[in-house]
Amino acid sequence: MSQKIILLIESDTVLIEIIQLIFPEYSYQIKVEQFSADIINKVNFIKPDIILIDSHVSGKHLTITTHLLKQHRCFYKIPIIIMSTDLQVEKLAVAAGADDFLTKPFNICEFEDKVLKYLNQHDLSF
Repeated sequence: MSQKIILLIESDTVLIEIIQLIFPEYSYQIKVEQFSADIINKVNFIKPDIILIDSHVSGKHLTITTHLLKQHRCFYKIPIIIMSTDLQVEKLAVAAGADDFLTKPFNICEFEDKVLKYLNQHDLSF
């Protein structure tokens, strides 16, 4: 089995460091992008098993970014989790077509469980 890749689209350097500390025990590779521009090329190059997107990095383009990925013939199965401090994050995630959401600040155990759940589901879909 190849090493799992998590694509993290996030600008908060502290949160990036925390997330990078969570997954080494699983030998997952974390690829960080600070902008969602040119997402199709980034995903094509990185080939992630899951995508975590901060809603503020994507801004008003969050829905467009997520729809582009979910409508792409090669990427539609990749789970996408939207992360946001916005209390309406669930509504944002549904509108964007994401698989799930996390409200920041989030519980580390909840975050880890959610990401692992989708990575394990992703294993079964191929």
